[in-house]
Amino acid sequence: MAGYGKMLNRPLSRHCAGFSLIELMVAMVAGLVLIGGALAVFTDTLRTNADNLAVTKLNQELRAVMDVMLSDVRRAGADLDAQTRPNKALNPVAAAEDKKDISPFMRATTTLRVLTYGGVPASCIMYSYDRFYDAPQNLPLSVWGATPPDSEVFGFRLNNGAVEMLTGGTTVTNNCDAGVWQALTNPNVVTINRLEFDTRGSQCRNLFLDPTDVGVIWTNPDGSTNNPCEQGSAGYVASADGQTLAETRQIYVLLDGQLASDGAVNKVVEGQVRVRNDRLCYRPNGMADMCGNP
Repeated sequence: MAGYGKMLNRPLSRHCAGFSLIELMVAMVAGLVLIGGALAVFTDTLRTNADNLAVTKLNQELRAVMDVMLSDVRRAGADLDAQTRPNKALNPVAAAEDKKDISPFMRATTTLRVLTYGGVPASCIMYSYDRFYDAPQNLPLSVWGATPPDSEVFGFRLNNGAVEMLTGGTTVTNNCDAGVWQALTNPNVVTINRLEFDTRGSQCRNLFLDPTDVGVIWTNPDGSTNNPCEQGSAGYVASADGQTLAETRQIYVLLDGQLASDGAVNKVVEGQVRVRNDRLCYRPNGMADMCGNP
């Protein structure tokens, strides 16, 4: 028993001792540093993911609006009789009255136009097309002035930070103040800073002249807003009696927007569309052509 008592009173060896207070404090500090670093990385990852989601959301919003505009503008000038009119205008033996036939959706007051709205140049586009393919065919001279119903005139404009779409209320395409407009974007979600249209790449050609001659074909430069086959466009050359100008149209669109909740998240989207329906401007003897050029 005496020997057992001596064993109990013997101090523990260094190998059997626990951590000292200093060692525990050092270990705790090292652990806190590691945890802090991990939290910082986690926070940065969350912030990056949130930023990426915000950019993706904005891009999706702008792309959706761009797709709607481009797909609808592509239809400008469409009507049931569109395939027969070029044959009349280009047929050298066709009756003059037949050559005067022009789509009700391509007259001077109903054709596609890039316009100023709210004092902002090129921030509005208007056009018309045969929405239900029920327009009268082979329109005679007596109804040249007829206009399509307001349900077949369309457009887009920038107004108070939102893209708006024309839903009716006007029969002409030369006044963005007219008609009933409905917001296509929600300004509480996305603020649209810029909406710009131009007719760059659109061409006009005199179909009765050699295409290699000077002044037979001209193309709108970047930033143009005029229709190429109308007086005032760059390079315009009036047709002679009995000749026809053919207008091929392209529309460029720029859309610049930001998240309403975070102005630092900004995106610019661009697009361009070739209008499927070309416009023909025949000039009767001694008269203005069918597109309104004197």
